[in-house]
This record gives sequence, structure tokens and C-alpha cells, in this order.
Amino acid sequence: MGLAKKIAIVGGCTIGGIILAPAVATIATSTLICTGAGAALSAAEAILFASSTAIGAAGAVTGAAAGGAISASQDIKEKKDEVKLDTARREGYNAASAIYEEKFKKQADAFFHKEKSFKENTLEYQSLINDMQNYISTLEEELKTATSDKDNLIQLINYMKEKMAELEGLKNS
Repeated sequence: MGLAKKIAIVGGCTIGGIILAPAVATIATSTLICTGAGAALSAAEAILFASSTAIGAAGAVTGAAAGGAISASQDIKEKKDEVKLDTARREGYNAASAIYEEKFKKQADAFFHKEKSFKENTLEYQSLINDMQNYISTLEEELKTATSDKDNLIQLINYMKEKMAELEGLKNS
């Protein structure tokens, strides 16, 4: 039982007790005043006491019922608040999911763009390396048949081999 329900029931009983208290006080006072007045007056007091008790009890029941109605109303309000909170929680989760999904898509697109660029660069490096190997082969053939400038051809071939090694290093990294 929730705190609100307990407070409502206690409040209802308090209301009934407030209704009942004056009747009990009246009877107690009447009993002290009328002790010598006889049985007829005592019977009247008994009827008054019974009716006052009934009124007080009815007040207690009415107060408890009002407290129960307030409690039921509060339970419904609490349930509605829980539903609103649950709905807000789901909406927040869906919004956050949409944001993360968009972020993931952007990251995937960026990755695939880089991968495509890497593949294109790799193909360009490979083509350049192949061209350099062909040129070096051509220079080595010229070196075999050359009679002069052999030193210059050797330097050029060595330079080309160094640059080709650098390109292969870039391709492999």
C-alpha cells in the first residue's frame, strides 16, 4: 500500500473521529448531569449515544471511503505518470539510437571512401613501380651495349632502384 493511500485512509478515519468525538463528549456530560434524573433520561441518552455513535461510525466510513477514492485517484495518476515516463524513456532511446545510427553510417561511408582511395593509390603505385622496373630494364640493356657514359647510366639505374624501393615501401605500408 502506497504512502498516499495510507495517508488518505488515516485522514478518512480522522474525519470520522472528529464527527464521533462531540457525540461521545455530549453523552459523557449528559450522564454526569442526569444520574439522578431517572431511567427515562438514561434511555434517551442511550438513544442519543446510539445515534451519535452511528453518525460517528458513518463519518468514519465516509472518511475512509473518501480516502480510498483519493487513494484510487492517486494510484491512477501514478500509473499515468509511469506510462508517460516509460513513453518518454522509449522516445529518448529511439532518438539516441537514430543519432548513433547516423553517426555509424557516416563512419562507414568515410571508411569505405578511404578504402577506395587506398585501393586507387595502391593501383597507381603498382603502375608506377611497373613503369620504373621497365625503364630500369631498358637502361640496363643500354648499359650492356653502351661504350661511353656507362657511369652516368649506372648512377641513373641506382637512383631509379632507390626511388622504386621507396614506392614499394609506401605501397606496403
